[in-house]
Amino acid sequence: MDIKFCGVRTGQDAIFCNILKPDYMGIILSPGFRRTITPEQAASVVRYLSPSVRSVGVFVNASTAEILRTLQIVPLHVIQLHGQESASQIAQLQTETHLPVWKAVRVRNTDDIRRAETLGANRLILEGYVPKQIGGTGIKADWNTIAQASPKQPYFLAGGLTPDNLRTAMKIVTPYGVDLSSGTETGGVKDFRKMQEIIRIVRGELTWKK
Repeated sequence: MDIKFCGVRTGQDAIFCNILKPDYMGIILSPGFRRTITPEQAASVVRYLSPSVRSVGVFVNASTAEILRTLQIVPLHVIQLHGQESASQIAQLQTETHLPVWKAVRVRNTDDIRRAETLGANRLILEGYVPKQIGGTGIKADWNTIAQASPKQPYFLAGGLTPDNLRTAMKIVTPYGVDLSSGTETGGVKDFRKMQEIIRIVRGELTWKK
């Protein structure tokens, strides 16, 4: 199961990722969110990152041109879209960047998942729904709805995951991967011990350092 730590903002956060080796490290690159950093700051953070951890740039309703400009500054392995992006924009980004494109879905019901599966994204991020808010809310997704929908496309489970509820979530949902942001923090700052515990839960006590 893949692991993504999102909302990384500092070189120290990236060093934590180097030590713990999640599969992905996410950076918020659209303005107006608590964990947003500028492309220039993101480029500095990514410079700390080990090649074994892939960088994910998170964009919310950004134009293709904006994303392409950001890619000139920040080396990314994955583009993650978190707004109302269309299938045509996803296809355009895949063609122009040759990068995988992931699409976040605020899940209210099975239909939300079915619609997202038609967009052509390489992966889905299934998270909790909060009216008038886009991601990063720390609100749990409806695990039972996701499990019953049995998504046909590989997906990450996100939204309100913590070291305390992660085992239960994985048993109910059995996702391709897990995506944590607020669950890796204490007082809004990345917490190495919480991040370490997440790695241990997903990969097991004896294998997490490999």
